[in-house]
Amino acid sequence: ILRNINTLLSIKQSKKILLSSFSAQKDLKKINSEGFRKSVVLRPPFIVPNYNNLHKLSYLKKKYKFKNNYFFLPNQYWIHKNHILILEILKELKKEKKEILVISTGALHDYRYPMHKNFILNFIEKNNLKSNYIILGIVPYKILMSLMLNSIAVINPSKSEGWSSTVEQAKTFGKEILLSNIKVHLEQKPKRSFYFDPNDKKKLKKKLINFSKKFNLIKEISIIKKNL
Repeated sequence: ILRNINTLLSIKQSKKILLSSFSAQKDLKKINSEGFRKSVVLRPPFIVPNYNNLHKLSYLKKKYKFKNNYFFLPNQYWIHKNHILILEILKELKKEKKEILVISTGALHDYRYPMHKNFILNFIEKNNLKSNYIILGIVPYKILMSLMLNSIAVINPSKSEGWSSTVEQAKTFGKEILLSNIKVHLEQKPKRSFYFDPNDKKKLKKKLINFSKKFNLIKEISIIKKNL
């Protein structure tokens, strides 16, 4: 109710409504025709990082005490970000004696679902996934981009986005990205991307295994340097 009131007040009191994607603009059209007429899509810019200023993999491994190559999931812990899909896959892989590591960053609190944090932490504990899923919380931007740079690939399993910052950050590197096939992710069109149904574990699970087997950091860095 409060969100709807805020949307209506914004529409009535503003000359323009700034949106980050055409997908969001289409959603606004369904909600309010006046708001749609006032709306303008203004995509946020992302600065290409300086490779030489970022941390090496050896530094990250020492700082955060992990040994293996990893996938990177940089999303806030809001329920629609769909972290549980990745945890369910890791649970299955654990039973199959297949060890894959996912490192995650982002704020743990979701004000709309205050118990979601406990649900995630309890799931990790119950299924013995502490060695497969590391939560770092909010990290400095330099660490964030260093983790992204050195990862096997970036994952965003979200069920809803306005304009995904993590996708745009990964695009600045030319990183491989595993993305839920929601409209805004399709709109963002990263070059090195694999799309999956955010409710389907099977295809993504297979892709995680394949990516982890073929990953070569030296080759990946070489590709990234060509994109920077």
